[in-house]
Amino acid sequence: MRRRRDPRVVVLVVAAFAVLSGVVVGMAARWPTAGIVVSFVLVSTGAFVIADNPPMRNAFREFCLRALRSVCSPLVTDRTPQPEPSDAESAEAHLKRAGLLVECDSGPVPSVAPAFERAWRQRILSMGDRSQDEAVLAGLLTVPQRLVELEWNADEEALVATVHGTRAGQWPSRAAFVADVTAIAEFRDRYPEWWTLSPTVRGRALATLRLCLDWCPTCDGTIHVSQIDRDSTGTESALSATCEGCAACLFEAGPDPVQFTDPRRPDADAEA
Repeated sequence: MRRRRDPRVVVLVVAAFAVLSGVVVGMAARWPTAGIVVSFVLVSTGAFVIADNPPMRNAFREFCLRALRSVCSPLVTDRTPQPEPSDAESAEAHLKRAGLLVECDSGPVPSVAPAFERAWRQRILSMGDRSQDEAVLAGLLTVPQRLVELEWNADEEALVATVHGTRAGQWPSRAAFVADVTAIAEFRDRYPEWWTLSPTVRGRALATLRLCLDWCPTCDGTIHVSQIDRDSTGTESALSATCEGCAACLFEAGPDPVQFTDPRRPDADAEA
């Protein structure tokens, strides 16, 4: 005995596929009206064949469900809320989430991620000499080079940058300047969220990277990190990162600008 067709299946399949194929064929064909008529005939015939054959109908239903899931999955994923950068987080947390810092097995202080360190070093090597510093900074700030001045301020013991007469930044040494401008250039590909942070957190992130460096950006010497006293009583201290080769200071600050989960253990000779 012949199995009776389910009229609801026939109607739904015919309607859905006829409309879809009719629109597509009608728009693409040279004669839209003829394309719509042909598509209705072809799809209607196919729908009746599928409706009469239970195995084909089940297979077709599974195919449609898989296709629907494959289309809807990216939409659901894209709508999933992503964590927003927060100024309340430490600079270390920002950099770890961006994949620029990784845990270090030899101590509590994280290390620069190898992939980022290689790209960062490559940018540093292509930096050039001092004569190119203003041009590099102007390119980073997207301003004409004639508006940028970079001079050493002996009173402040800092390398000061001004743009059109307005102070734009300062660094404890040229090595720190080179580290920062090359890191920012690399952020465009690896850490675009950096640009959404407040200026204070941006500075802390850059300072944290410099503190985690093992080598000097200008002479490739070894970086020595220690804790120094800022007053004679020893009540106010700061972390200092200095190159053993050229004596360039890469970092010097109190505990606030850079907050590690576990502070770096001071060197024994610095405590003595």
